[in-house]
Amino acid sequence: QQSQTKTHSTTANKTYYSSFKMYSNMNMIPTCASVEDVISSVEAMRRQEQETYHCEDYLYTSSRGAPSRGPLAADVECRTKMAEWCYQVVDFCRFNRETVGIAMDMLDRYLMASPAAIEDRKIFQLAAMTCLYTAVKVHEPEAMEPKTISGLSRGAYTVEQVEEMERQILVAIKWRVNPPTALSFVHHFLALTQVDASELMDMAKFQTELAVSEYALAGIPKSTIALCALANAGLPNTDLQRISQVAQIAIDANVIRTQETLYNAMNSNATVVQAQPATTEIVGEHKTTQAHSSGRTKGSPRCAADY
Repeated sequence: QQSQTKTHSTTANKTYYSSFKMYSNMNMIPTCASVEDVISSVEAMRRQEQETYHCEDYLYTSSRGAPSRGPLAADVECRTKMAEWCYQVVDFCRFNRETVGIAMDMLDRYLMASPAAIEDRKIFQLAAMTCLYTAVKVHEPEAMEPKTISGLSRGAYTVEQVEEMERQILVAIKWRVNPPTALSFVHHFLALTQVDASELMDMAKFQTELAVSEYALAGIPKSTIALCALANAGLPNTDLQRISQVAQIAIDANVIRTQETLYNAMNSNATVVQAQPATTEIVGEHKTTQAHSSGRTKGSPRCAADY
């Protein structure tokens, strides 16, 4: 199906769009790294996402056997709102936006291991806020105090509750707080090509951030999201084929749905500005004359209680 790829012009002007200049140090590939080293890293990251950081549909959105839940149970909308809130916080604090992806990965795995937390939206909200607190502590040069999280909740949660929730989360996810992210795969995949990364990185990174808020993509391997983001961004088909072979990603219906989901997410959050260069596509042809631009959310983050 990759041999039948087409091109389209695509868009991306998003409220929660990230600045291209803000990169994660842990995901940058050293210029001196050999192709063999990059391939070895990709293989290790693939094993991690398959064996250690796997996530499933814990909200049962695609299952007819979903358990009955009470009126206060968290749902997809709750998760989306908390992801947006996390982006507001990291933008205000000038943290790396990829930290939100790590926080939501931790949250998804915690809820998969502790389904009782889904039954109460207050517990769900506390868990989401605490996951961000922990992700910042581990991956940012500066940590947030538990009282900061309590303050952002307007006192809905005490410092003690935040600390206890962190303990529960870490135990549930077995202290695994370094998941391979979609953006880390993007960096590694581009290192396997000869293309100018600056031409593709901003749009690919934008899509990886959109994917964090999409519950439908929570169970999709981050390597697949990265591959689809690069396809939407216009990576040549020959490079896509090589990457899929190195990462052992089969181009199946699941990959096609993922690319479509990312593409639709871009367009649903875009503003018409100008036509973009044609971009490579795994799935069928799309048409648009919208464009992307960078920008970060402005102003202080809203209180979590407002969500």
